[in-house]
Amino acid sequence: MKSIVLVHSPAHRAKSDHYPLWLATIWSKMESARKARTLWRSAVDRVEASLQKSAISEDAADRARAALQAIENLQWDGVTKGVKASCSISDLASWFTTDWLNTDHMDQLLELLAADLGGGNGSTVVVETTYFVLKLAQAYSDPEEYRTGVGFEWLRQLGETLAMGKRTRMGGIANISDNHWIALAIDTEAETIGYGDGFHNTIPSRLRSHIDHSEAD
Repeated sequence: MKSIVLVHSPAHRAKSDHYPLWLATIWSKMESARKARTLWRSAVDRVEASLQKSAISEDAADRARAALQAIENLQWDGVTKGVKASCSISDLASWFTTDWLNTDHMDQLLELLAADLGGGNGSTVVVETTYFVLKLAQAYSDPEEYRTGVGFEWLRQLGETLAMGKRTRMGGIANISDNHWIALAIDTEAETIGYGDGFHNTIPSRLRSHIDHSEAD
């Protein structure tokens, strides 16, 4: 292959124009930039619209203005740095809109929460990723694999620290029915399971049984 012919374009289909191969690379980068620009334009529009609301509080307005300033200093695309749940920088635009937040977004949020709480090795608080509930369900459905499988080693260690009192509180976020996120907070000293659902639903019996090995009433 030595050149490109634009057979998909009616304006060029009848012509015998040939273009260099490197043009395809430029087109690819331009398309990526176009998509990123669209995402950030939507984010800016959303934040600016919130500032126009008469009912906005001064605190919310300050956060909106800070968000706009942060967006100005962000590059459109690339890879996020400083977090384990790395993603495309353009994916961060969703934080400024009402778009669905994906697993990477939630894990980034949990990682920041863990840092704020100081959840290091000496802390009694642990914040788990969205992977926790998924792995817990797998362990519950296959107890033998949980007891011996290498892939469950970290989960077994977590269970041991909770049982021995080295960790007494654990929090996390989980996806329910593939359509919304819920928050979990487990306190082993108080023997409670906190469940936060924006839809005001009670904790599903299956999820509760995964956590405390008992059927919910």
